[in-house]
Amino acid sequence: MKEECLTITFTDGKKIILEDSFYKNLWKIRWVLENKIIRKNNSFDFKFNIDFYCNKITNKTTTISTFVKLTPYFLYFFMISFITNIILIYFDIYVNGLMLIISFFGLMTLVIFHRQSYYIESCDKGIYIKNLVFKHLITKISLNQIESLKLKTIVVGRNKTTFLIIHMNYHRDYKFSIEFINYDRIENIINQIKKLNIDFYDLRY
Repeated sequence: MKEECLTITFTDGKKIILEDSFYKNLWKIRWVLENKIIRKNNSFDFKFNIDFYCNKITNKTTTISTFVKLTPYFLYFFMISFITNIILIYFDIYVNGLMLIISFFGLMTLVIFHRQSYYIESCDKGIYIKNLVFKHLITKISLNQIESLKLKTIVVGRNKTTFLIIHMNYHRDYKFSIEFINYDRIENIINQIKKLNIDFYDLRY
């Protein structure tokens, strides 16, 4: 699948192609061009408030299992165990090699799981992007600034990951990996988007 890009065509016919995957802040260039070239507007800035307030979350995710709720404690255990073993090695104190390996791979596994296990909950004012591992990791995005949402499979080398991508009306994208959440939770995300009447594109494969 081809990555999205920005193509700038000059009056002499020359073109500059900038691929989104190579430039983190390409959305700022799009925002400048839209205002200066298309809208003829010179009074714009990059200050966008995506926060909102809701009395109650009306659209919630599917049930989160007890095991998943305990995941942060497993992560802390492996992290403390790994750090403790490293300290013991530094001071030339005997360390159980198997325990060191288990704590390292346990820590890495849970870190990867945390980075790829986002989901959403919502109300009529906006969307809450939440994480299955750490409940305090919440991103709030107001509906009136969202242009579209999509689920997209992105391939890097031999690895492919499914992302929830929130495209804002000022061209910025917020990207969250949902690779490790289950089918029911993904369907719940899609149903919430439909309820909120937001343009949605399913680009998974």
